Amino acid sequence: MRPAKTFLITGGTGLVGRRLTELLLAEGHGVKHLSRSRTSGGHVESFVWNLAQDYVDPDALAGVDVIVHLAGAHIAEGRWSEARKKELGESRIETLNLLKRHLLGSSHTVSTLISSSAQGYYEPNQRRVLHEEDDADEGFMGQLCAGWEAAATSWTEMGVRVAINRIGLVLSRSGGVLEAIMGPIGMRLSPVFGNGSQMYSWIHVDDLCRMIMFEAEDASVQGVFNAVAPNPVSQRELNQAITAQMGRTAVTLRAPKFLLHAVMGERAVVVTDSFNVSSDKVEKAGYDFQYFTIGQAMKDLI
Repeated sequence: MRPAKTFLITGGTGLVGRRLTELLLAEGHGVKHLSRSRTSGGHVESFVWNLAQDYVDPDALAGVDVIVHLAGAHIAEGRWSEARKKELGESRIETLNLLKRHLLGSSHTVSTLISSSAQGYYEPNQRRVLHEEDDADEGFMGQLCAGWEAAATSWTEMGVRVAINRIGLVLSRSGGVLEAIMGPIGMRLSPVFGNGSQMYSWIHVDDLCRMIMFEAEDASVQGVFNAVAPNPVSQRELNQAITAQMGRTAVTLRAPKFLLHAVMGERAVVVTDSFNVSSDKVEKAGYDFQYFTIGQAMKDLI
């Protein structure tokens, strides 16, 4: 059995953080969370951090081997006003910088940082497969991800090994996009955004969490990885897979791009942009996916 590690997770109560915590505890690892308020008792203790006050509870960092950075204001919530864009950036980038400052001021034990990024790093709507060496898009999402990744990469200056995951569409039975699509399909309506041909590079939440655990364990793994399953699907194909697994028939309900942009503003790109992202690099590094196809994922999740 591999030696147990102590993990500190930011965003530990989110969709991915909750599942990652469960899997880590099941394998005998120690887990701490960073939160706005301190809680104790049970298997996980939450420690306070506060960006505005430049504060991280020193006990949160004590004895930690691996930091997993999942924190960040929800991309799909609220219009992307300038104030909201600032919040989206600070909640990802400045929180990483906050942790780095506090580690620099201590004799820490952290050997590994596993940070999040997103497939929005890439220029969308390309008629080709996207790979880690591609340049960042010049738009808001691309530059947000580029700044996020730069903040994480700077931790190598402290001798910390860094792995960064450009995460695709996370599928989970505990909320998120799957729940949002299942609701209308349960009423026999299949929502199609734009023409529905845009490619969605997706990942089952368990594969994402186990990929993080793989990166934490293998000291040779570092750099940027696409956290996506090997077989992306179009938005229509995703709907069809959900509908089939639910055993429903559904009428297509089209939402044209112009209408989505009128209602959602700039953030409509979250559902209308197309990303066909390669998983080759992480597979070659040694990660074995549990859920290769959307059918396999739906069978497990629905």
